[in-house]
Amino acid sequence: MLAPHPALRPTSLRAPARAFRSGAQVCASPARSLREPPSLRSVANSILSPRREKGKIGARGIRGFTLLELIVAFVVFALAFGLLMQVASGSLRNARHSAHFTHAALLAQSKLDELGAGEPLEEGSDSGRFGDVYEWRLDVTKQEAPVAPNGNIDQLPFELVRLELVVEWRDGSRAREARFVTERIQQKVG
Repeated sequence: MLAPHPALRPTSLRAPARAFRSGAQVCASPARSLREPPSLRSVANSILSPRREKGKIGARGIRGFTLLELIVAFVVFALAFGLLMQVASGSLRNARHSAHFTHAALLAQSKLDELGAGEPLEEGSDSGRFGDVYEWRLDVTKQEAPVAPNGNIDQLPFELVRLELVVEWRDGSRAREARFVTERIQQKVG
């Protein structure tokens, strides 16, 4: 292994202290400033494998992160990870809600399509289940027919019926519902 260049070696902090106690003057050596600059290889060696002198830990000795820096880095990581998990769980929850509403809409569409297909709709209420998860309630009410162009209501051969279908399901501990309302025209009965 190559030894680091002498200009890059850590200097002893004891030498100036000894010189100060003995009253000697400490100054930079003029010969040191006239030396050649260190080679690239010696600089790389001194950076990649610093020489440790026994018992010395200081500014140029062992380098690493302080405990405070590690704690701050961990807190920043924990906050960022927590925020990321919250965003991910929120998007999963929204996707689940959307899937439930879409399924409820498809079930309601199929139920409303079969109503009034073979027989006329009558006023009243009905309820039932779509499988194990979804329940439905249907309210059928007759509406006032629009006025004929000559002002007479009885001359129109049809009546207006309002259908309100509510599809309910449980999402965890919360009850959810989707409400669908439509109006149908049917032939007058009788």
